[in-house]
Amino acid sequence: MRKSFLLMAAVLCSIVATAQSESSGDGETGDPSENNVDHFVGVQANPLLRQVLSLATTPTVQNPYLINYTLRFNESNLALSAGVGFSRSTSENDDNLETELSQLDLRVGVGQQFRVSKLLELGYSLDFNFGNRNVETSTVQVIETPTTTDSTYTRTTNKNELLGGGLRANILFYITPKILLGTEASYNFAHIESNFNLLRVVTFTNENGTEELKRFEDESSETRENFDFTLPVSIFLIIKF
Repeated sequence: MRKSFLLMAAVLCSIVATAQSESSGDGETGDPSENNVDHFVGVQANPLLRQVLSLATTPTVQNPYLINYTLRFNESNLALSAGVGFSRSTSENDDNLETELSQLDLRVGVGQQFRVSKLLELGYSLDFNFGNRNVETSTVQVIETPTTTDSTYTRTTNKNELLGGGLRANILFYITPKILLGTEASYNFAHIESNFNLLRVVTFTNENGTEELKRFEDESSETRENFDFTLPVSIFLIIKF
């Protein structure tokens, strides 16, 4: 698997180097009135569309990349792309269980993107993906009697790191010459490393005010491989310049 990642990285580097040389050559001999490259910046628009169209039920969006960028070299249709997504949330229930979630996803890819008609573009890409997803929960339980106090603090931490790659297909529709709507489907492989930690601290205070502290900690880890197909349900609002 490590050899596959190294091979993918080598392919990306070689194509980027080729694209840079093409861009330099176009700058010397190309027509300055025509764009040698096009830039596409897209943001995931599903939440906005749901509000505007007042949709009660919509398909679950599994695409974690909220912002996408593509650089297209028009002479060869070579497309270099990147995507990023980040989310963080905190919640607490009636049992004083606090949960904190954070997720970071990065993607770089190389492929081609073609304008097949006045209103339509199609593309494909070979992607390299990285993800980091953490879930932490904590709670404090206190039991008091007239003479003693017994408190228990419990924290669990689940950290997941994802490394992988896959194939992606894109379709873009022109609304205006500079504004597009796009979607994508992808099939990805991921190697996931998970680390779990449990910490429990029990503090017992007796009637004399003496504290007794007990600490328990447990750790475990696992690795797994996952194949995932993402349906084209994510809608991106794209600006071209």
